[in-house]
Amino acid sequence: MMKNIEEITRNIDVVFSLLPEGWQGKARELGALTRARIIKTAEELLMLILLYQTSGKSLGGTSSLLKSGDSAGLEKNAVYYRIQKSTDWSIWLNQNICRSAGMIAEKPAFLEGKRIIAVDATDEKMNADASVVARLHYGVDIYTLEPVETIATLGETGKSLQISKVLALETSCWPTVRTAALRPSNI
Repeated sequence: MMKNIEEITRNIDVVFSLLPEGWQGKARELGALTRARIIKTAEELLMLILLYQTSGKSLGGTSSLLKSGDSAGLEKNAVYYRIQKSTDWSIWLNQNICRSAGMIAEKPAFLEGKRIIAVDATDEKMNADASVVARLHYGVDIYTLEPVETIATLGETGKSLQISKVLALETSCWPTVRTAALRPSNI
């Protein structure tokens, strides 16, 4: 595990170089950095998020990894608080990284006032022998990457657009290659 922390630290300058201009200031502006105790900078907060997503696997695991390093560490509730408060900032980072890489197109004028939502689902094992599987259904606006809806069900529910509360209000559906679909709203 310490190897992963060292790898994140060693390669973090590459990650920082890919981030949009003004990303540190946006962390404060969007409320991701409200307390300056152990996590004092946007750089440290991003490293915490990356550690959680790559090595920590859980709030407690991330807390343990932080305590095993040189830092003072954070309790798992503090890890949760920091990550939860970073949601808007994380969305802003993702939107701007994807936009600068040409992965998000500008919305055409004829779609103004309408949403195009990509919908999919993914399975997650809930225990060691995979006898319990949860399915996470989600929808994302393709022009902003804003999350539209997230619903968790047990695996036997199946992948179905009928589960969606938001998409039930939509009028048309164009399925894509996988189990995803694009739906414009208000057409």
